[in-house]
Amino acid sequence: TAYLGDIVEKSGADLSKCCLYRIIQGSSSFETWVDKYKSSETVKMDRLAGTYSMGKTSGSLKELLAQDWDIIVIQQVSTLATKFDKWEPSLKEYMEILRRNCINQNMCIGFHLIHAYWTGYGDAPVGIARYNEIVNSVKRLVQEVGIDLIIPSGTAIQNARNTLLQTEYDITRDGSHLSYGVGRYLSACTWFQVLFAPFFNKSILGNTSIHIVTEEEKEAVDNKYGAVDVTEENKSLCQECAFGATLDMYNVTDINESL
Repeated sequence: TAYLGDIVEKSGADLSKCCLYRIIQGSSSFETWVDKYKSSETVKMDRLAGTYSMGKTSGSLKELLAQDWDIIVIQQVSTLATKFDKWEPSLKEYMEILRRNCINQNMCIGFHLIHAYWTGYGDAPVGIARYNEIVNSVKRLVQEVGIDLIIPSGTAIQNARNTLLQTEYDITRDGSHLSYGVGRYLSACTWFQVLFAPFFNKSILGNTSIHIVTEEEKEAVDNKYGAVDVTEENKSLCQECAFGATLDMYNVTDINESL
């Protein structure tokens, strides 16, 4: 979601009628968030898109959840993304916490289908094999627990890995996290198409947002494998990979042939 704000702004959507906030802590599983809720420790959330403001941005997780959210998106830590059997019992408890505390009884719960590690990273499974296991876990989530929507960033990345956007390290900056530039842009495009496009009738296709990798990103400690700018020349291909993922979230699409 790092580049999502600029994409939303460039879409022409009415920014006063939308907002997206993020609460993040690295390496956190569903169990981690359940424990945070029970501990009542203070957490903070940052606004990434839109100008509409939620009333409370710092407090206990219970206090932050008890606002008028339309959609809450959750994500499992990447080390457990392929292991659905280890998601319980925390997953159902976490979803119950979300539904019980949000004042909007029509609130939807979304799930972020994440990308697979670089093929040369760590222990198996990696690459397409890991992607397939992530997809299988998400399918089980939908079938056995229920979820309202999926944000298939992992599929968008896998689509891009079969195009000229592919890099030596599978569009990652360190083997596991998405690369600055193209990697993060692909994910942000997918988030936009799922969350914002239906409400504002603004497709990601044709969006004018680009991203030249910043000096801060270039010098980041985890930027081991370099980064690729999002330019006027490659932004459309990025958008097509994301759009294709939203049309077929569980399968890799040959973007060069289909769009």
